[in-house]
Amino acid sequence: MNTKQRTDFQELSERFERVCQKILSLQGYSAQSWPDHLGEPSADFVLSLPGQPPQIWVAETKFYRSSTVEPAILRNAASRLIKAKHEYQTMLCVSVFIGNLERQMLNEVGVDLVMDLQDLAASARQHPEFFKELKQILADAGMDSANVFIGGPTEQAELEIQGAQIASRLKGTTAGREGARLFEDLCCQAVIYLFGSHLGSLKRQNRIESGFQYMDAIAKVAPTNIASFWTTLAHDFKCRYVVFEFKNYAESISQNQIYVTEKYLYTHALRPLAVVIARNDADDNARRAVRSALREHGKIILILSMKDLVQMLEGTDQGNDPNDLLAERLDEMLTKMTS
Repeated sequence: MNTKQRTDFQELSERFERVCQKILSLQGYSAQSWPDHLGEPSADFVLSLPGQPPQIWVAETKFYRSSTVEPAILRNAASRLIKAKHEYQTMLCVSVFIGNLERQMLNEVGVDLVMDLQDLAASARQHPEFFKELKQILADAGMDSANVFIGGPTEQAELEIQGAQIASRLKGTTAGREGARLFEDLCCQAVIYLFGSHLGSLKRQNRIESGFQYMDAIAKVAPTNIASFWTTLAHDFKCRYVVFEFKNYAESISQNQIYVTEKYLYTHALRPLAVVIARNDADDNARRAVRSALREHGKIILILSMKDLVQMLEGTDQGNDPNDLLAERLDEMLTKMTS
């Protein structure tokens, strides 16, 4: 597990470095190869800025999983960059918010320019795709809360019709194996549109240790609102991950599908919740199995029909909160649970 975590973090760091270069290009900087006379690279990349004479910068990027970091860590991050300074100017790009005192400290130890998350976001707003990429990196790291502070341009026309577009395509799918892949793709789009601000990236087709069972998708819970449904799950039910299952059956799902989904849930691993999107809802036996999973094992399985999903998508376009239905379903389960 540690190896996988390191790999994920390394990938996020590399993506952050790439998006920093793109954002800096909006300010006229262009990447260039490492100067031979400096020997082995001792910073992440070199930039040139046109002028008379042109300016050369050595730049270091640091990606962190939190929105703030201790001054001592920032000082250590600057140390490698300072060694590469020579006759060039130095730039430190970080994925955190840096206050005036920290900036002053970094300037005093030799960093000429500091670009923190807010600086990068401000520049990225000139290019919606770069801004979107920056926000997605934060989301994939479970740092959606940082997005609250960097804000972003709103494409109102696109937002007004996006839910309706997904809903329309969902209604055009066919039940059964033939239409299963498209149904799953559209359900993933719907989940991202409805709940994406409270979740990390949606990872699909995660293999289970037995070698033959698969969950359709899983996401990390990263609430951005302290009063949200997802915050309640995280705090009250110790939920850090949520499983999504998509059932494109022509008939209502049965208890067997609930039993399979239940196997993917582990309360001790902070994964007690599954949201099952069933094209034609669930039969009575399936709902009894859902109640049993909650009563006996503390596992929460919320079922949404395609009709529910379509209503949530269209309602979100109109300004309704899609989380209300999930909260209502959970409250109903808890209040009606019997021994």
